[in-house]
Amino acid sequence: MAIAFQILCVLILIILLILFVFRISRTKSSSQLPENYSELLTEYVKFYRQLDEKGKAMFDKRVDQFLSAVKITGVNAIVEDIDRLLIAAGAIIPVYSITDWQYINLHEVLVYPGSFNMDFDQEGRDGWHRRFATRHDHYQMATKTRFY
Repeated sequence: MAIAFQILCVLILIILLILFVFRISRTKSSSQLPENYSELLTEYVKFYRQLDEKGKAMFDKRVDQFLSAVKITGVNAIVEDIDRLLIAAGAIIPVYSITDWQYINLHEVLVYPGSFNMDFDQEGRDGWHRRFATRHDHYQMATKTRFY
């Protein structure tokens, strides 16, 4: 009985240690923002231009958190820094006033170079989506031609 209790205690300590290390590694991640992010946001995002300095700092932090938590993948498209930045800004703007909001169920954004149909095919004629983005399970899809 005593041996089982000791084994259980050791397992619990190992699990807690793993969770602690995982949490530290997530919080120590380096910034995901490109060097010229402020200039890009100022040029392309009207919402950002209208914020005061404190608001811009909060916006920057939340965009960086989004980029650290959500993978942005190109599907037959090259994803550039401006694409990643505009996707993150577009995700933060609608929830900006909710200070502790996080997209807990969004893990990935898929970026297509143009249109796609209901089966996510990029060629063919039926049911083309020309919208900016659509949500599906735990990822978001966006068409690159709609960013600018």
